[in-house]
Amino acid sequence: MPLLRKDFIIDEFQIYEAKANGADVIFLIAESLSANQINELTAAAIETDLEVLLELHSVDQIEKINFKQNRIIGINNRDLKSFKVDLNTVNIISEFIPKENILVAESGIKTKEDIDFIKQTRANSILVGEHLMSSNNTADSLRQLVDWCRHES
Repeated sequence: MPLLRKDFIIDEFQIYEAKANGADVIFLIAESLSANQINELTAAAIETDLEVLLELHSVDQIEKINFKQNRIIGINNRDLKSFKVDLNTVNIISEFIPKENILVAESGIKTKEDIDFIKQTRANSILVGEHLMSSNNTADSLRQLVDWCRHES
């Protein structure tokens, strides 16, 4: 099972630490890093045989990204200023992402209807945290999410 280090990574040392602790993927937040930092941290991750999930919150950050180097792009549906969640954010930002990139829809995914909406976008996968963390029965909630995500034949 893949392990993601979901942390505010700002230093190469954190990447080596993630690898030493068994991570397969690191999480970089475009809004908190310069273009140079994104490139350097991504290069360090690649050298360490780690994947990078690069998160966007707005189209303003697009120009900082080398999409050939950063293949997995997370689109966070939560506005960082207001904390309002709008699932349509994944549609808006995905228009600026090359078709070859893997897209991960993040935040605000709580119901089957949310999953059904995400299935109609370009997103290839989801990242769910709050819904599971606030659940009274995490195992049941996870099984329910998996069931909602299954493709109809």
